[in-house]
Amino acid sequence: MIINATTGGAGLNFNVVGGTAQPTSPKENTVWVNTGTGISSWVFSATQPSSPSAGMVWFQAGTSAPASFNALKKNNITVYPNGCKQYVSGAWVSKSAKTYQGGAWKEWATYLFKEGSGEQVPFTVANMDNGSVNIGNDYIYMYAPSGGYGEKSFYTTNKVDLTNVKTILFDLKVDVGDVTVGVGSQINATTAPQTASTKVGACARKLVSVDVSSLTGSYYVGAQSGDYAKTAYIYNIYYSK
Repeated sequence: MIINATTGGAGLNFNVVGGTAQPTSPKENTVWVNTGTGISSWVFSATQPSSPSAGMVWFQAGTSAPASFNALKKNNITVYPNGCKQYVSGAWVSKSAKTYQGGAWKEWATYLFKEGSGEQVPFTVANMDNGSVNIGNDYIYMYAPSGGYGEKSFYTTNKVDLTNVKTILFDLKVDVGDVTVGVGSQINATTAPQTASTKVGACARKLVSVDVSSLTGSYYVGAQSGDYAKTAYIYNIYYSK
């Protein structure tokens, strides 16, 4: 969904504001983007905008969020913001954002891996044969060459308590092949996440959600990619309640 405006307007039930200081007198459903760059426009979308302009803010939207809201004063379009980026100097830059609801600022998500900040919790890499996984500061890179076996996976070193968690979200791009993302009791080089997962084929950068609302207790969170010419980038992994 795209609404071309820099702030809330007639008919809208929310307001978007930018700045490096948290607003002191916000209205209900005020969305604050912590940025020193002026917001020229904004978009709520599960996929990265294809023709961004300088200053545009992209709110990554999923199917659930701790600070969802009805975007309209009449009728209903519910949005589920889970992440925020701004187009600055020709590149998407991660920004933090919060929504004012019920007299308090609500955080959008808990990150396990965050673009630009790297690991928020420890991860373990399991490579098989000639596959590889490289965990950097900006993304997790998964690769297998065109010839030969090369399963590879990565997962949280420690299990994550998913009690009351609705979704795990993976912000990713798959150039070649496919990758399976999700959670499992065990994850290794040859086993994809088994308990709850989504298989993603070649795609431009987008937000993929894995439903874990029926789970209780702790699980490993990660991804597995198979043989032959697989290339994927995972930029963010986070969850909401």
